[in-house]
Amino acid sequence: MKERPILFSGEMVKAILEGRKTQTRRVLKTFPCDEAAVKFPYPRMRGNCVEFHEHPSNEFPMWLYSVPCPYGQPGDRLWVRETLRRDPDANVWYYAAGKPEDWVVVTPENHTESLVWAVHKEGDTCVSIHMPRWASRITLEITKVRIERVNDISYADCRAEGVDFWNANNPKEWYAKLWNSINKDRGFGWEKNPWVWVLEFKRVEAA
Repeated sequence: MKERPILFSGEMVKAILEGRKTQTRRVLKTFPCDEAAVKFPYPRMRGNCVEFHEHPSNEFPMWLYSVPCPYGQPGDRLWVRETLRRDPDANVWYYAAGKPEDWVVVTPENHTESLVWAVHKEGDTCVSIHMPRWASRITLEITKVRIERVNDISYADCRAEGVDFWNANNPKEWYAKLWNSINKDRGFGWEKNPWVWVLEFKRVEAA
C-alpha cells in the first residue's frame, strides 16, 4: 500500500466530510497529441495502467504507450491537502473548510517549515499545496480506478462527485461549472472533453 497527497477545494472537502463525495476526476495529462489521438482513439485499462490503441478489438495488440495512474491503485491511500488559516489573536491554526473550532494541533515539534513559510509569505494562510502531512485530517482509500471522457459523467456519478441535488436543477451543468472553475484556465475546459482518471474512494476513519 502506498500513500500520496491529493488537493481538494474547500467545497469538496466539506462534501467529503458530509459523506456526499466518493469520487474525483483528474485530467489524464499524458494523453498523446491531437494527431496521435486521432490515430489511437481507443484507450483501455489494463490493471492500473491505461493503454492507447489503434483498434477497438483485442485482435490488434498495437498500442501507443502504457502509463500507470499517478494517484495509485485500489488499496492505496490519499491524504487530503486543504487550506489552513491562523487566528492571530488566539494564535491557533484551523481548517478553512470547517468551523473555527476545528483547530489544528500545533506543537514546537510539528511546527514545520511549511507553516513558518505561510506566515512569512501569506500572512495567516497556509494554502493547501503547502499543508504538511501531519496536519491532514482526511485519509481516503482508493477502491476503483478507471478512465473516461469528462462529459460522459452520469447523473449517479455527479452525485458521487458531491453535487448538491437539492440546489442543482441540472447535475451535469453543476458539475461542468465546478470542473471549469478548477480546470478551464489550465487548458482542460469542459468543452474540450478531456480524458480523465476516475478515482472512487472511501474515507478511512482515524483509529
